[in-house]
Amino acid sequence: MMSVHNNMSFLKANRNFGMHQTKLQKAMERLSSGSRINSAADDPAGLGVSEKMRAQIRGLNKEIENCQRSISMLQTAEGGLNETHNILGRMKELAAMASDGTLTDEDRELANIEYQALMKELDHIAGTTTFNGFKLLGGDEANQGKFGAMQLGILEESFGGSYAGDGDGKLVISSDGGDSATLALEINGERISTRLEGRGDVVFTLQDGSDIILTGLDGAKLRSGSLVGLDFSGNSSVLEGAAATLQRTGIGVGEGTDEWSLSVADVRASNLGNTGSGSSLADTDILTQEGARRANELVDLASKQVSAMRAGLGASIRRLEHTINRMQQMELNLTDAESRIRDADMAKEMMEYTKYSILSQAAQSMMAHAIQEPNQVIALINSL
Repeated sequence: MMSVHNNMSFLKANRNFGMHQTKLQKAMERLSSGSRINSAADDPAGLGVSEKMRAQIRGLNKEIENCQRSISMLQTAEGGLNETHNILGRMKELAAMASDGTLTDEDRELANIEYQALMKELDHIAGTTTFNGFKLLGGDEANQGKFGAMQLGILEESFGGSYAGDGDGKLVISSDGGDSATLALEINGERISTRLEGRGDVVFTLQDGSDIILTGLDGAKLRSGSLVGLDFSGNSSVLEGAAATLQRTGIGVGEGTDEWSLSVADVRASNLGNTGSGSSLADTDILTQEGARRANELVDLASKQVSAMRAGLGASIRRLEHTINRMQQMELNLTDAESRIRDADMAKEMMEYTKYSILSQAAQSMMAHAIQEPNQVIALINSL
């Protein structure tokens, strides 16, 4: 059929040309961006899934940074404890030397000068070992028994001391934002909860009638689910000796329900070697043979305490390293899955580009032929 009003061959060729050009442009867009999904219309379902994965990947990256920063903080604390250990080793030498009966009182006085200087350096290390403004190892009365936290989620704070002769306790602080929090105290399986709404002391009364009192709340502030500036105190049957200073939280890390924290004790001389009887390393000297022997015993005890702290720090660092490895593997797997959804297959897109480029050129050529068809009508008319 010959038609003058409607050149169907041209219209069909033009339609095909338009479709090929659209797909050619889409292939060019994917090749130039490297992404299979450049707008929501490309793959609505895939876009939703991939955006969720991207958010999770970004969160994992930040948590890895948090863990790495926490490791740096723990290493800073461990470095201070390492030097504390070195000082205690030298104090042990001096005490052992002064306990020898062949020395005169003048000899012990000279040795005691170095012994007391090292004692002061213990306090100096405790007061100047800081990370991002947090004093990690005690150092002054304003920080003793308090904690500062870099925390994700819930803080589980273990404290030392004794309750009814044995057992440690744990303070669980959970914040729902603002200035309120839920405080729960666990001791020997007994758990007591209370709400913190504003200021004032919090008193936990145990089943045997004894109390544990949280004081200093006038200066305490909630921050990121942790309570900063909180003092622990109580009667003598609950918190005793140097262990009562185990309130300085190091870090809280993890995701979801992975919640944990670390406590580092105050390592000033007044807290080292404390046996609960009121005496500590700060009360010792080596001016007499008897005093040197007593100092020798307390230096040994202080070394054991510092060793336990360093072991806890080392264990926490190893755990953080494993946490980082796990999150890095999760990030890798999520990135791979997200890539399969969002990234363009460059070889396939190049094939598509070549295919539709040829088809577009062929359609364009057919349009040129189709536009000549009406001329056949003129040739037919001229033949009459």
